[in-house]
Amino acid sequence: MTPKQEAFVREYLVDLNATQAAIRAGYSKRTAHVIGHENLTKPEIAAAIEVAMNDRAKRTEITADYVLEGIRDTIERCRGEDDAFNPAQALKGFELLG
Repeated sequence: MTPKQEAFVREYLVDLNATQAAIRAGYSKRTAHVIGHENLTKPEIAAAIEVAMNDRAKRTEITADYVLEGIRDTIERCRGEDDAFNPAQALKGFELLG
């Protein structure tokens, strides 16, 4: 991979936004949308992103299950009858779950 492609991989992990990752990696703002999409379709870059994401998950011990459990727990607290009752935040949790 080129240095820009390596930078793209690092930057993509920040927010999973290919266009913004391309800009931060040094690609032209004018072509960043196209370059970002192209980079995601290149097998070598896609594999590097997958490895980097797996490494980060192991390092931080944050998995998709951990995130879903946290959202679920927050929803349950926000739906409770005590001081934590917050229907707006409960609905936000459901939005995050899709």
